[in-house]
Amino acid sequence: MAISGYPIPVTERAVHANGIDFWYVEAGAGVPLLLLHGGTVSNGPLWTGHKYGWGAHLAALAKHFHVIALDTRGHGRTRNPSGELSYRLYAEDLLAVIEALELDRPLIAGFSDGGTTATILGMIAPEVPRAIVDYAGYQTFNPDPDASNYRRLRNWFGGSPNATKLDYDHFSSDLVDPQRHIDDFEPTQGAGYFRTYIEQIFTFWTKPMEFTYADYPRITAPMLMLVGDRDPSCSLADGVELYQKLPQGELGVVPGACHEVTSLGRDMMLDYLRRHQD
Repeated sequence: MAISGYPIPVTERAVHANGIDFWYVEAGAGVPLLLLHGGTVSNGPLWTGHKYGWGAHLAALAKHFHVIALDTRGHGRTRNPSGELSYRLYAEDLLAVIEALELDRPLIAGFSDGGTTATILGMIAPEVPRAIVDYAGYQTFNPDPDASNYRRLRNWFGGSPNATKLDYDHFSSDLVDPQRHIDDFEPTQGAGYFRTYIEQIFTFWTKPMEFTYADYPRITAPMLMLVGDRDPSCSLADGVELYQKLPQGELGVVPGACHEVTSLGRDMMLDYLRRHQD
């Protein structure tokens, strides 16, 4: 079904995978490109034009690829009946979606949490992706529980760099446009869901996970690590070190960019993907 809110015509679909229905939109033709959004947002039309969203960039990408932009479990229009979220689960979901859609070695590009998910898939199923782009998602692999990003997130979510639980009032007071998140998530997920969601992601955003920097050599597919030079989440020094661990790695630095998807970053990603579509 065609829906509005995007800069180009897109088709809305759902696919059943890993026990749930994943909502997605698609556009374009050619080699499949799975487009993964970051945390607290979705690939729904409310994020078109937002710095965390892919919507404004669909036209440029769909000129060259069959773009499939899905909502991750528990985000936007994809429900999460399990009540649990984790990066491993996101990657297992993604693998199941690829199998359900019968995609042959798709390209996979993700921003922030989406980049983390794409990276983990490259670790657990290295033969599946044709190529991977992690756009500002590698900070989550830091094994140090006192790394600056974890302390920053604990402070944002809990009001202290050493917080062990969510302080939702503190978090929401510092959230830009909280109503957009609610308007995107709660029509599908139910009233009050966004707070529940934030409680779930606090548990894995604020401390190391099972996959770390040491796992990067497992990624044998070509992979671009892309980051803004002013991103407060992703250390440029870590990015340089990590891409050198990759058997087929490249590093792209977007000048003047923070933690955001920019037109220049998209064009750098697009150039990479076109070089690795065969």
